[in-house]
Amino acid sequence: MGLITSCSTKSHYAIGDYYNNDGAKGVVISVDSNGQHGKIISLESMKSSGDDASSTVSSLGNGWYLPSADEIEEVHNNLDVVNQTLEDKGETISMEYLWTSTFEDGHQIAIKYDGERERNLPSSYTGGYARGVKDF
Repeated sequence: MGLITSCSTKSHYAIGDYYNNDGAKGVVISVDSNGQHGKIISLESMKSSGDDASSTVSSLGNGWYLPSADEIEEVHNNLDVVNQTLEDKGETISMEYLWTSTFEDGHQIAIKYDGERERNLPSSYTGGYARGVKDF
């Protein structure tokens, strides 16, 4: 009878894969050509104003940060596969506004669910959500 081993760490990832390693859980949103390093987005979204979004995300733990507008656009470009994995975990990216760390013309950018950048939303608006990103 062969030895049965268990490994919780995958060695290669693709966009949309579930990531669970060293206490970090999320969905892969970008990955290098080797499939070994990339970025994950958190499973949970947290209601937040833009003013509080960075500190809200940092509450997830070490290494989590508020994503840039470009990173959220990566998520939007792969929304079907990312949402499928999130749905499997009881979540989705389906909120009206997702805060980013990007500022343009002095305004913090929020990304609408349809992928459009919202530049005129006041950062004090509390109807948006924050979701963390972390490198792996």
